Amino acid sequence: MPNKSLDKLIFCSKRNRTEITLSWEMRHAVIYGVAQAVDYLHNGCEKRVLHRDIKASNVLLDSEFNARLGDFGLAQTIDSKIPT
Repeated sequence: MPNKSLDKLIFCSKRNRTEITLSWEMRHAVIYGVAQAVDYLHNGCEKRVLHRDIKASNVLLDSEFNARLGDFGLAQTIDSKIPT
């Protein structure tokens, strides 16, 4: 991803400082994008997917700072049927 992960922007060290600062509108868009991704995994897929490792380093930002959820190493599918 062109803008790397979210943690690189919010937890950068002094020597690795970037010129990019996320405005409140951009932060809101990132949060909304992650929420949409989680909603899709829980409700939009044929089988529900639990990501189980959502953190700033797993939120990837594309060239327009749209959030993408990555690293599905700990993800697990679950049966979406509710027992009666």
